[in-house]
Amino acid sequence: LFTTEKNRKKENCKKTLRIAATTFTVYTTLFTVVSFILYFAGVSETHDVPGGNYTYNIGFRWGRLWGIFLNPNHGAVSCAITILFLIYVFRNRKKIWERILIVLDIGVHLLYIVFSDSRTGTVVLSIGVAIYVFAILLKTFNRKKVLTILISGVIAVGIAAGCFTGVRQIRKPVNIIISYVNSQTGDNDPDKPDDNIIDRGYDLSEDISNRRFDVWKSGVEVFTHSGKNMIFGLSYCGFTEYAQENMPDTYIVNNDYAVMITLDNEILNILISDGIFGIISAVAFIGYILVFVIIKFRKVKRDEKYFVALQLAILFPLACAAMFSSIMFYHFSPNAVMFWIVLGQLMAYLDAGEKIENV
Repeated sequence: LFTTEKNRKKENCKKTLRIAATTFTVYTTLFTVVSFILYFAGVSETHDVPGGNYTYNIGFRWGRLWGIFLNPNHGAVSCAITILFLIYVFRNRKKIWERILIVLDIGVHLLYIVFSDSRTGTVVLSIGVAIYVFAILLKTFNRKKVLTILISGVIAVGIAAGCFTGVRQIRKPVNIIISYVNSQTGDNDPDKPDDNIIDRGYDLSEDISNRRFDVWKSGVEVFTHSGKNMIFGLSYCGFTEYAQENMPDTYIVNNDYAVMITLDNEILNILISDGIFGIISAVAFIGYILVFVIIKFRKVKRDEKYFVALQLAILFPLACAAMFSSIMFYHFSPNAVMFWIVLGQLMAYLDAGEKIENV
């Protein structure tokens, strides 16, 4: 997914990403629509995975819309990625009916983020929109570089904050509408709370991290349990078993929720899975990517800015989300696939020699 042939043409990079983005958009649109069908049908189920220690939900559970996504956070992140794709496509579509369909599709994906009550999805969307605008501004007004960076940065931060706050506040009027509909249809029992209201206060009222701080602390405990763990790691599929056998009282295997198979932080996942050698390799890889992109971005032409900005708008927020979720390492999901495809095409595009008109 990441590597491409050397000296790849820019047009090929565009075609590859276009195919991937179209496929991803169709996938998220279908999943989102079906998820809302389940919501309106009142589906709310929990199932155990046979032979495993994992359960999955369908429909609307615990004040959040899971739908048919494996996890509401992963589903919301997927929706955020699709919204960024659609924003880019909207600019290139001139027909009114096409733009109307795009806006409707953006609305459906945005509503899933709201109904999933996912802060991770909201963060990805907010940072993505901000980075998209930031990159475009840098390449549009690049005469006074220092001043441009400062002004563009301030605008981007304001956009990110406004987007995050706005998306989170949509939940309030939506809940008012749901309560009103319940009262009109006779579904509103005064003796019990509405079971289709967006409210997951169960896991946020006393712990803003939603157990992550305890999970991270426990992961560090397992990592530092022995010198061998710190140097070589325990493998991603082995650290939970190690904790059960050697540290049965640590939080990831001894809590009132579930046995944790991920630390919800990719840096910690690398540390506990592959040790110091793994984190050194990861830091070297990330450092190379950052230096390469920064150097090459300076040479991006103005008429290429929207395409490059789109890729940065997808990669940067996913990298941020990896600090409190499993995104690109040890985890196979549509979001991980898109991350590596976009990163690979960005590297190939920036390294290509020729310039494509009307990007």
